[in-house]
Amino acid sequence: MHNKRILNKDQILLLLFFAVFILIRTINFNHFFSFVYDQANFSTSALEIFRDRKVQLIGPSISINLGGREIFQGGIIYYFFLIFLLLGHFDPKLSTYLFIFFSGLMIVPLYYGIKLMHSKNAAVFMAILYAIFPIYIHGTMSLWNPHFQFALTPILIYVMGMHHVRKSKILFLALSFFAGFLLQFHYQYIVVILGLFIYYFMIKKLGIRNIPIFILGLALGFSPMILFELRNKFYNLNTILLFLSHYKDVFGKGNPIGANVHYFLSISLFLFMAIGSILRNQLNKMKLICIFVVLLTWSTLLYVIFPSENAVVKDWSYDDELKVYNIIKNSTITNYNISSFYNATATTQKYFLKRDSININYDDYRSNKYLYVIYYKDVDFKTNRAYEMNTFNPSIVINKWQINEKYDLILSQRI
Repeated sequence: MHNKRILNKDQILLLLFFAVFILIRTINFNHFFSFVYDQANFSTSALEIFRDRKVQLIGPSISINLGGREIFQGGIIYYFFLIFLLLGHFDPKLSTYLFIFFSGLMIVPLYYGIKLMHSKNAAVFMAILYAIFPIYIHGTMSLWNPHFQFALTPILIYVMGMHHVRKSKILFLALSFFAGFLLQFHYQYIVVILGLFIYYFMIKKLGIRNIPIFILGLALGFSPMILFELRNKFYNLNTILLFLSHYKDVFGKGNPIGANVHYFLSISLFLFMAIGSILRNQLNKMKLICIFVVLLTWSTLLYVIFPSENAVVKDWSYDDELKVYNIIKNSTITNYNISSFYNATATTQKYFLKRDSININYDDYRSNKYLYVIYYKDVDFKTNRAYEMNTFNPSIVINKWQINEKYDLILSQRI
């Protein structure tokens, strides 16, 4: 009598990739973990949405503006933050680790989607890349909208695979809907959507009768932003036209838009998918093992054996942030505000305060009697260009705590 195998070969392979995915991100998770800038800002917005029970159509703006005009992304960003924050009881570290776990599970739709469209070897190739390619490791270790977009893209690829097999108009509507939905997370996804249009209508030659289905799906997926545009006299569209008419002013001053490689994670996944499709007949078992060994060795060196410094904020860690927060939380001081060397409005500290329902006048830096400042040792924070610090004058330092070898927490009183 033959025993029935509990898992088939595909499932065993996926379990291996998932285990490697989680393990390589877990070993030095504390070292690489951060909760600053957009992470803290967007988490605070998600927390406020949850507590106020409000519906938010728009999300954060992109990183460029002109004369106070901004382009807003989708409110889904805040709700996706909220999902993981709720699951993690609003603990940033636990919430982020749950996102890592979720991202690891996305190996499954990625693998089966590629297998349905191309071949098993191409699917294994993509699963290897997704699990242990270094930039993909970094791109699944923090809560951020381009990382959400990247982690959700395998679902779109799976729907593409299902459509490849069934040729269903409903599935074609679903894949275009999901592409429009993912566009809300970051607008560089327009490159993916253009790629999908070229793939289906110029390469696969689906026929022009499917174009309305494609456009309808995109419109439905992007509908919260379309509704925002209709209710606000096409604010985003007019801002885009304004940016284009002042192209040199917007893009000619070393503006960092597009400079961060993390914005292009999702696009790169489709690029590798195309490469895997082209090479699918050359990707034999031995070559895949070699690719796996090389990438695993490379990633192990970078993230396990010789982990680089977490350079989001140099010489500053999440544990330092918690140390500061515990000092502030346990103080009897009232009528204060907080500022920091790396972020003048100290958004991380304010997330902790709001999470724990500690009320201060968060935006007032003019009438607060006290100011907590996280700043360099033996340097006068009032020389900083940020008004949150340099306008707190005249004042005197009434207390100081050493946080680490480079930074102190300073308590200053206005006089």
